[in-house]
Amino acid sequence: MNTPQIKRDAWLSSFAFLTVGATFLLLALGGLVSSKGVGMAVPDWPTTFGYNMFTFPLSEMIGGIFYEHSHRLMGSLVGLLTIGLTLLIWLREERTWLKWLSVIALFAVIFQGILGGLRVVQISTAFAVAHGAFAHAFFALIVSIALFLTDFWRRSEADLPIEVNRSFKTLTIMTSVVIYLQLMLGAVYRHTGELLWLHLFFAFVVTIMAFILTDSVNKKINGIVFIKRISVALVALLVFQLFTGMGAFMMKLFSPERLEAPPLVIAMTLIHVLTGAILFAASTALTLSVLRVTNSSPGTVTA
Repeated sequence: MNTPQIKRDAWLSSFAFLTVGATFLLLALGGLVSSKGVGMAVPDWPTTFGYNMFTFPLSEMIGGIFYEHSHRLMGSLVGLLTIGLTLLIWLREERTWLKWLSVIALFAVIFQGILGGLRVVQISTAFAVAHGAFAHAFFALIVSIALFLTDFWRRSEADLPIEVNRSFKTLTIMTSVVIYLQLMLGAVYRHTGELLWLHLFFAFVVTIMAFILTDSVNKKINGIVFIKRISVALVALLVFQLFTGMGAFMMKLFSPERLEAPPLVIAMTLIHVLTGAILFAASTALTLSVLRVTNSSPGTVTA
């Protein structure tokens, strides 16, 4: 017997995707701050040079202060949007688990803001790494909430699950885990210059796993266009990510030493960071979608 479909709420879904877009812009500003090395341009927090964050004069937003303070303001906007999303989900959604997931997202954005503040007041590289790595996790969480509100998720409730073997599901989950570990290593290298060898090793591991996963998706659940497109996009993003990572490294290697990185190095590093965020979000969406439409038992032959 088919399960009744979840009632659609297009307005709520649109608000979720608005939050996704704002979070992506926040990631871009954060990437600019770290790439330009201006994370300490504003030395106090939660105030800005003693001002309330929202009353700091625009005329004084110059140089590195412009990027760091813009990052803080955008973070506040994302915080407000997350509050709004949580309230709307509690008011308009029927799924209890999704309501509590939105609460987790709200605590996550607060936690991320505190991490950013501690990075400033403690002048801590460790907090900078944690802040950079957790940003990717929060982005993937907001993307996941948006996914749960899509037509794809709603309609698949009524479909019979596709039988797959358990190893396929494990591969799907582990690919997301390894991609996130790779993003953490990227944050470590970006902020400390350490562990480049491990970052390169994990790039190799991620590449192998992503290609195997995409091939497996194509063979096992080829009939679901949405999932197939995500898996293809995953490989395309990965190839692009490898080129941007190589480009950023080579440009940095052959750039003259100076206080601020050249614009091309900043641009390439920023693209690399943002592509990494999209890659992890896509992998998370793929994992959740596969778990949504499949069922498994040991040794089961795929459909």
